[in-house]
Amino acid sequence: PPPPPGLGPPPPPGLGPPPPPGLGAPGAFPTAPKGPKKDLKQIHWSPIPASQIGDTVFAQAADAPSVSGGLKHLSARAHELEKLFSAKKVAPTDANAPDEKTSGDDAKKGAAGMLIESGIINQRRAMNLDIMLKRFTAQPREITEAVRSLDVVEWRQENENGDDGGDGDDEDEDGGGVLTVENLQALIDNDLKEEDELAPARGIELNETQECELQPAEALLYFAARVSRWSTRVAVARTLRTYQADADAVRVSVEKLVKACEQVMNSEGLRIVLATVLEVGNYLNQGTRRGNARGFKLDALLKLVDTRTQDKKSTVLHYVVDLVSSGVDQDGDENVTGQADGTQVKEKEKEDVVEKLRAELSDLAGASKVSKDEIGNDVSVLRKRVAVVGRELAEQAREDESGVVRSSEGYQRAVRVHASAEEVVRGLEEELLVVEERAA
Repeated sequence: PPPPPGLGPPPPPGLGPPPPPGLGAPGAFPTAPKGPKKDLKQIHWSPIPASQIGDTVFAQAADAPSVSGGLKHLSARAHELEKLFSAKKVAPTDANAPDEKTSGDDAKKGAAGMLIESGIINQRRAMNLDIMLKRFTAQPREITEAVRSLDVVEWRQENENGDDGGDGDDEDEDGGGVLTVENLQALIDNDLKEEDELAPARGIELNETQECELQPAEALLYFAARVSRWSTRVAVARTLRTYQADADAVRVSVEKLVKACEQVMNSEGLRIVLATVLEVGNYLNQGTRRGNARGFKLDALLKLVDTRTQDKKSTVLHYVVDLVSSGVDQDGDENVTGQADGTQVKEKEKEDVVEKLRAELSDLAGASKVSKDEIGNDVSVLRKRVAVVGRELAEQAREDESGVVRSSEGYQRAVRVHASAEEVVRGLEEELLVVEERAA
């Protein structure tokens, strides 16, 4: 008999009943292409082993139109799928039309965080720069413009008449500049790196609105990247502010050495001590190559404690002190007077040579803490820093084809301060030569 309406002809013998409507013929279930793990949100399921698929609905669902059609087009819709299910927040392609899951604050953020998100500056570095900037009264754009101009205009204005760049007083050291000396030192301590930070930031271009949206640390980096030779200019600005105070500190040490040298050369008490040491030494060294000396190097004074008496209870130093204190005259006779009982005593009225020596060499203790080599190094460092100022000013003049920078008041003031610094350093070098000559 014919089959019931709608069921079609019966299957050929041996093939079994047809599959349920809508499932299609049995076959392998399509899978997504294999590849490296993507940063996408996952479906947390428990996969069925391949050996058990034949007993499940998946073995018969392979050719279902609603399934196989979708899987065949996954590769064409990969971008959409990855955007919808990315584990990271995906920025909207249109800045003016944020997606539905973007919060109102994020939609308004604009350029804020751009340099951080792009990897030019990390969160820790940005946080440290933000902390530093809290000590500034100026905003990042003002800071960078002050560095560009070397920030000498206001400070120099109060020191043009008869002053050579500042007297080092705390009240006038900064003199109304945009940046304080502490600000400039903070910029040096938190130096922006040319290769890792400034160069990448230089490749970003923002409009005025976006510039205003930058976070403080980002804004400093963004605007600093537009100042040529940023690190050099910061160092130059600091030198122009501090050279006089630095020179004064060196000059104090130089003056200590000069005074000490003068006291050594003019001390009558020291001459007595040295003459006594020479006489005692020649007596002990007679008949040797060290005997009959006309003088000795002063480091021999430190060795007087090394020659001890036979009983080990005293030294040559003690003996010399006793001789000097007892008032030995040039003929080697002790100054003594007789008392009523006929005993011989030391002259009570004689001058205390030891106390006189202390008074005559009063500056020696302070000078002993000063190293001539350290002073020379300080002068050399200051000379190099002032030379960097000169090279920077020359470089700015070379770049200034229109002459606008060279004719500016700020540049002219910087040139005058540099000339004053050169003069100060030359003066220090001359004073150091005097010290070396007197100490020779």
